[in-house]
Amino acid sequence: MSALSRPRRFLKRWWQRRQPRAVILMYHRVAEVAEDLHGLCVSPEHFSDHLRVLSRDFDVFPLREVPTRAREGRLPRRGVVISFDDGYADNLSTVRPLCEKFGVPATVFVTTGYLDGGREFWWDELEALTLGRGAAAARALEVELEGERLKWAGGEPVRSIYSTLHARLRPATADVRERTLTALAGWQKVARTVRPDHRPLTESECRQLAESSLVDVQSHTVNHLWLAAHPVSVQAYELRESRRLLELITGRAITCLAYPYGFRDAVAPGTLALAREAGYSAACATVRGQVGRATDPLWLPRHVPGDVDGDELTARLNAFFDDFAAAHPPRGGVARRGPEAHELEPT
Repeated sequence: MSALSRPRRFLKRWWQRRQPRAVILMYHRVAEVAEDLHGLCVSPEHFSDHLRVLSRDFDVFPLREVPTRAREGRLPRRGVVISFDDGYADNLSTVRPLCEKFGVPATVFVTTGYLDGGREFWWDELEALTLGRGAAAARALEVELEGERLKWAGGEPVRSIYSTLHARLRPATADVRERTLTALAGWQKVARTVRPDHRPLTESECRQLAESSLVDVQSHTVNHLWLAAHPVSVQAYELRESRRLLELITGRAITCLAYPYGFRDAVAPGTLALAREAGYSAACATVRGQVGRATDPLWLPRHVPGDVDGDELTARLNAFFDDFAAAHPPRGGVARRGPEAHELEPT
């Protein structure tokens, strides 16, 4: 190592820290539930702490402003954007009042295929029909999934059944998911129901949420598919139809998108072009990084804040702002088994 290497690294880091940039935070729910299997929930108390810290110590601005601010070099030095994925009902009952209390803007990405009020999100219903039945071991089960018979003998750990089906349903079509969940309900001899503390927004509630001057409703596609696993025609439909329906519901322009799952494997390189063609000017991924002037507005990195108090959030944000790694581009691929949100926890 030369004598000049350390000063050069110091000057480079000093210069990077002074550049205008922003961190996008990725939330899902503000709620307390019995079991938060995928780490999607932040408690109302902690979220209030987050908003208090963010409104006091950071420059929080709406996601829809990111492309223009970045292009024109008008990002703040330590800007923060708040986003929520999926469209749970607590985004209206809890998130909106808290954002309005603290005067902080947020964007909620809504999955339009669940706005009919008749279903839980597929991952929640799968959990309810397997792990939520209170038994550690299951009765014998046989399910047909895309032409393959999946079989479990009696006494198999229920968590094993859940994990296998979750990994297989992630890249599946919406119809395959529905048939599988219906089969599981028959296996458990129960009706498919919607639990009050797990339900998605309804169309009426989505409209109410969009009436807020601080909460912006945007697109999370129709069926929350692993886009890279589906033909271009299906991807284009998911992007266009969600945007069209949300514009009808909200009466507002829908220009922002969050890719379902958002991992590099979940989004094909060509999906970004499809998003642009569908009319989106900004799209969020689920990869680490900061937003700067050179960031692709259709591949915006995000960080998961976690269910932590305000002091810990400040520490994590400081770490996020010191993480100068470039956001890796999408590559498409096979759906991976693993947690939804914890893959982005700070390491």
